[in-house]
Amino acid sequence: MNTNFSNGEAIGARLRAERKRLGLTQAELADRAGVTSVTQRNYESGKRAPDALYLASMAQLGADVQFIVTGLAGREPTVDEAELLSRYRAASPEVQSVIRAALGAAARVEAGASGATISGGSQGQVVFGGAHQPGMTINVGGSKKGSEK
Repeated sequence: MNTNFSNGEAIGARLRAERKRLGLTQAELADRAGVTSVTQRNYESGKRAPDALYLASMAQLGADVQFIVTGLAGREPTVDEAELLSRYRAASPEVQSVIRAALGAAARVEAGASGATISGGSQGQVVFGGAHQPGMTINVGGSKKGSEK
């Protein structure tokens, strides 16, 4: 086994971050995960790679093992997230496209993007981005001209 692997230090840093998130000292985590304190230090310093049994113990303690190994958060989705994902997967490709576009527009607005893009399609006009105009009101689905009271 190559003990000088390039991701060793990164994995060790993420392991240390998870240990701290769990509120444990190195000695406490070592004891709960079934390794010695020296082994725990070696894992966190990147000198040794944790094995599957250790990572399984970490998962039982509430650590995000996917994050430790890959750097990507692997937490379980919330009930709302799971419902959204289920509905997204069941939707037609056209609906999925609209959902992705809406989330992209929302991300741009949150990032402070200004202006709006209006495009047409089978779904009608779709506005992407923020459209901010003081004193302006847009009514959707209101009464037709001539039917106002």
